[in-house]
Amino acid sequence: MSRAVPSHFYKAIIGERNQAYYLSYFERADARGYPPISWHWPVLFFGVLWFAYRRMYRWAIAAFLLPQLTAFVAAGADQLMPGAGRPLLLVTLIGFYAVWLPLVANGLYYKQAQRLIHAARSLKEGDEQGQLALLQARGGVHAQLPLLLVVALTAITMLMGMLSGTQQ
Repeated sequence: MSRAVPSHFYKAIIGERNQAYYLSYFERADARGYPPISWHWPVLFFGVLWFAYRRMYRWAIAAFLLPQLTAFVAAGADQLMPGAGRPLLLVTLIGFYAVWLPLVANGLYYKQAQRLIHAARSLKEGDEQGQLALLQARGGVHAQLPLLLVVALTAITMLMGMLSGTQQ
């Protein structure tokens, strides 16, 4: 971005939870001109749920669908070279979920904040209060969504288990 970002814009996007942590990271990224690589434990342990919690829905969907896509590719690799699919699946999933994603999650969050600020500045040009209101509406956390996802996935899993048990 060409214009400096006021810290209250970042605060509006981050919300109250862990504001000091993310604000420090965002300011460090601004000073460098790019988001630095940093380790993020919540993404290692909660991945998809953390992205949903921080309202990064595209990344939540991508992280959720990657195992299915990888399993499909691994099955194809197994057809071409028997025994190659499982190692491919494990290396890809471990590399993505346990290494790459925790290392770049803060940077992805920073880039989303930059996009939101750019959009707010474009939509509400010259109206800083309007920009701030827009950022507050789109930012913060979605505290209930991860819990709802866990409940929904548990219910779907139980339903599928019951249906597969009745078909035998």
